[in-house]
Amino acid sequence: MITSYLARVADIFLLPLLNIHPLISLLILSFTFSFILLLYQRMLFNKNGIREVKIRMEKMMEKLMRVKDSDQEELNKIWREVLKLNARLMKENLKIMFLSIFIGGILLSWVSFHYSGYYIKVPLPIFSKISLIQFYLILCIVIGIVMSKFSGVK
Repeated sequence: MITSYLARVADIFLLPLLNIHPLISLLILSFTFSFILLLYQRMLFNKNGIREVKIRMEKMMEKLMRVKDSDQEELNKIWREVLKLNARLMKENLKIMFLSIFIGGILLSWVSFHYSGYYIKVPLPIFSKISLIQFYLILCIVIGIVMSKFSGVK
């Protein structure tokens, strides 16, 4: 029920994609989705700040291994610092995750609303065919990984 409403709202922007072949429209949709997430990630992330946090975290982990058996108070202090750094990294990653869930939910509901009866034959022994919804999800993952590798975003 909600997915049909989301799909109809997405039709405002995505209706022209229904006039072309479904595979090409899914390719365009996947590329656009991955590109939007990549741009958002590049604008939002402070690369130097994240890199510094990761380096500090590695140093703290090394220090933690050295102090492991000696002073319990020092060990607790290091753990608190590691947890603070980890929370900062998680906060940055949550911003991207929320955007991807929001946009991905809308796009997935649109794809499932318009292409739910379409299948692709696959030359694999286990899977003889996959739905366009599954194809779209796989395509988004692959394109997202490839684009992030080429752009240098981790």
